[in-house]
Amino acid sequence: MEESVACWEGLEDPRTGNAALHNLHDLLMIALDTVLCGGENATDMAEFAKAKEPLLRRFLRPANGVPSHRHFQPAVPVA
Repeated sequence: MEESVACWEGLEDPRTGNAALHNLHDLLMIALDTVLCGGENATDMAEFAKAKEPLLRRFLRPANGVPSHRHFQPAVPVA
């Protein structure tokens, strides 16, 4: 896990307010895991996190619970 976090160590978190409710590194790891397992969108990421919560808690620290699909969507539409 430390190697994965090191990849994103210098990444600035642009989120503010409630958008930053969940740790950015946790969201990135859940998103990556979901895509590697065939997930394609924010809903898939939230469903993956919910289904795999016991496993994810072994190496992530989701202090505010499992993130919903809204936490995986960009604040501004991606062109």
